[in-house]
Amino acid sequence: MKLKNHYFEAVDFLENMLTTVFKDIEANYENHLETVNEQYPFERIQIANPAPRISFEEAVKMLSDAGVKQDLHEDLTTDNEKYLGRLVKEQMQSDFYIVYNYPKASRPFYTMPNPENPAMTNSYDFFLRGEEILSGAQRINNRDQLIQSARDSGIEIDDDADNSNETDQTQESKKQHKNANIVNYADSFKYGAPMHAGAGLGFERIVKLYLGLDNIRKVSIFPRDPKRLHP
Repeated sequence: MKLKNHYFEAVDFLENMLTTVFKDIEANYENHLETVNEQYPFERIQIANPAPRISFEEAVKMLSDAGVKQDLHEDLTTDNEKYLGRLVKEQMQSDFYIVYNYPKASRPFYTMPNPENPAMTNSYDFFLRGEEILSGAQRINNRDQLIQSARDSGIEIDDDADNSNETDQTQESKKQHKNANIVNYADSFKYGAPMHAGAGLGFERIVKLYLGLDNIRKVSIFPRDPKRLHP
């Protein structure tokens, strides 16, 4: 989505979308939840309003205060994500929360660096019951910055823009350049592009965690009694 001023505009939109869905389920599909609960008992999710937002540095401190080691410049391990989920539930009374400003080393090269701390990024993950359900970020929208970020990440790139005789390059020779697909992607920003951000959601994981299931496949064996599965 297009951003006007700050990548939290995307975070706001995504949070509002998910909390609206969760509230709608609670309000309109109680019978569905009871059907699941009869077979696979689960604790209903608890959502604070607004959902807690925790910077990566704050998350590392929370873990450190609890005696859990976590490198500030490395991504959260799966075990540490789950432990952080328990801490957030205990301290903030919410199963749903957001961690933002992940370290640069843990994100793809096209993620926008945080202007206040270039070692971190304008990125975010959403969690439910201590597991990631969404990952997103603001993306670099400047062509030259994108190429340089790729190189800084150790990606070898032959960039035609580096050569004064670019017009003499044949299409065939361009195809042989190292990581030409990255250059082609970067070229899409050559004439300008707005600030933008997005995210990828794990819908099956959201269903599994919302319903407290240990396996998403259990959803397929719910009773098929129409009277119980429809409002």
